[in-house]
Amino acid sequence: MLFNSNAFYLFLPIVFLIYWLTPRRFRWGVLLVSSYYFYMSADAQYVLLLLLTTAVSYGTALGIQHTESRSKKKFCMGAALLVCLGLLFFFKYFNFLSGTVTALLKSISLPVSEVTLLLLAGPIERAEHLLPQLEKEHSFNCDRAIEGAKLIAWGYFKKIAIADVVVSLVDVVYDNVTVYTGLALGVATFFYAFQVYCDFSGYSDIARGVAKLLDIELMTNFKSPYFAASLKEFWSRWHISLSTWFRDYVYIPLGGSRRGEWRTQRNLLITFLVSGLWHGASWTYVIWWGLHGLGQIVEKMWNRRFPPKKERRSVIRVLIVFCFVCVAWIFFRASTFSDAVYVLTHLFEGVGNPVSYVKAGYEAFRTAGLMQSTDLKLALLWIAVLLAHDFIELK
Repeated sequence: MLFNSNAFYLFLPIVFLIYWLTPRRFRWGVLLVSSYYFYMSADAQYVLLLLLTTAVSYGTALGIQHTESRSKKKFCMGAALLVCLGLLFFFKYFNFLSGTVTALLKSISLPVSEVTLLLLAGPIERAEHLLPQLEKEHSFNCDRAIEGAKLIAWGYFKKIAIADVVVSLVDVVYDNVTVYTGLALGVATFFYAFQVYCDFSGYSDIARGVAKLLDIELMTNFKSPYFAASLKEFWSRWHISLSTWFRDYVYIPLGGSRRGEWRTQRNLLITFLVSGLWHGASWTYVIWWGLHGLGQIVEKMWNRRFPPKKERRSVIRVLIVFCFVCVAWIFFRASTFSDAVYVLTHLFEGVGNPVSYVKAGYEAFRTAGLMQSTDLKLALLWIAVLLAHDFIELK
């Protein structure tokens, strides 16, 4: 079940009514059952995995609570991590490993067929922030509900009016990149930057809005990321729940910035590479995050060598960061590494003659039938509205 599906449009008001009509002490049960149903709607058989990880995590917590032995506590924790992370890695990276092994075996003339698996993943919310809210008594608040409804509407605007519209142009180009050159590749990359932003942030806004309807507060996940004046600031504004999770559970345990400049850079790069594999099991994702990791290292070195005179947000710095992010998005969107390299090497083909460069891009889109699309023209207007909103929110 997706947020922008007819099933969810029916599911949400039913859950809303049942939740507020249920006595306070049983509302957590309504949330639990409805959450399991929502998860099962994608593929019912995978609910067994959720039940297994729930049982293992809960059983481990009880075991740790009722034993005084430090070694037994460590054993319980290790066993739980082995089961939960083992399941995660198996289902998230089986396709990646299967594809890599298949390619290696085929390269030595061993015929094999690739096996694939699928598992959905969701946003991250810290237990210390979420659990106390589930335990407290809730009373319906009309103002909070209206705020939640507005947030849901804004999320749907991002998802339906922008992301679901520009995807047509992005797919036309990126699904067959070798047909296009120059401006066509640049425009598709620009639109993809807003497709991925509006997809992720739109769903986050809808989730936050639904939670507000139930008097639960979830953390803000995106804060005007495309107005960031540095890569470090970009990652403090993009997918905040995930970036802070990796900061607290990967970067800081590795030593953070406490053990010298070289180790700081190493820890930063490792964190970004691990984050890349988290987003997707593909070498293009690893390269995407590697670029951001190296970019932050270079940015740190530059700022140390040439300290900014004022902590201010200049248009030039914002544009530089946005352009870098767009270039990195090429690896995130490209189907293969060779496609990403093609886009990078042909992106500015013919730019020496600006008039011809623009004409060639226009002709490519006209031939594909995209220039007549009213939806795409409106999408440009909606992107302008989105940027205006983000700029106001930034201020």
